[in-house]
Amino acid sequence: MKFVMQSGDRKLTDGKNVAVTYNETGKSCPRSCMLHPTPNEYALEKRSKFGRVSTCYTKKGRTNIHQEKAGAVDGIKLRVAVRNFLNLRMMDKGKGVTQAKRIDTVRWHVSGDVFDNDAPSVEYINAQVWACEQLDAVGVKSIGYTHGWNNPDVAPLRKWFMASCDTVEEVRLARSLGWMTTLVVNPKNKPTAEDLNGAKLVKCPNQITKGRVKCSSCMLCSPASLPSLDSARVIGFDYH
Repeated sequence: MKFVMQSGDRKLTDGKNVAVTYNETGKSCPRSCMLHPTPNEYALEKRSKFGRVSTCYTKKGRTNIHQEKAGAVDGIKLRVAVRNFLNLRMMDKGKGVTQAKRIDTVRWHVSGDVFDNDAPSVEYINAQVWACEQLDAVGVKSIGYTHGWNNPDVAPLRKWFMASCDTVEEVRLARSLGWMTTLVVNPKNKPTAEDLNGAKLVKCPNQITKGRVKCSSCMLCSPASLPSLDSARVIGFDYH
């Protein structure tokens, strides 16, 4: 697990107000994700229906460097990083204090998820819930996604995380379990409201504006920042 106080990702922000975390891709991910380095049979079935699927984007470029250094899920390391961050925000002077006070959003798990050996890490999930609650208390918002939404042990994260879905069937199931959802879309996969049980597909504002709208100003993928978790919308991401 790796905590970076200032993100350089231009999709997230043009400023210095977003912190990010990384977990190692693959080792911290459920093998049911169709982008997993070693997908299981269910993920392979989804791949065949979706069409051509290449390596997960987190295994490319600068994100790949971060995820390789991040290592596996580590609840203790997560708690320590968040405590250090919160302590900086309470200080008047000192290294990192100004930057910490600028942060108003944390993008959790730019790479990776909350799994260990293809099973949810309850210890890490508990630490993640604690971290989100601590940040809520000081007005710092959370953006996060998980492919493990269909596992009961991951359910406590649905207040802050979106369910990452690969198919409309997954969207319907995730929504029935109380999750707000995202869906990977491509020319072969453009679901209607009927497909989504009445929900509306909303394309990612960052993607449709060619980067002009930043995640830190949009916040459609931050359930705890929205008026209601019952919103009948599904965020669609072009496959990348």
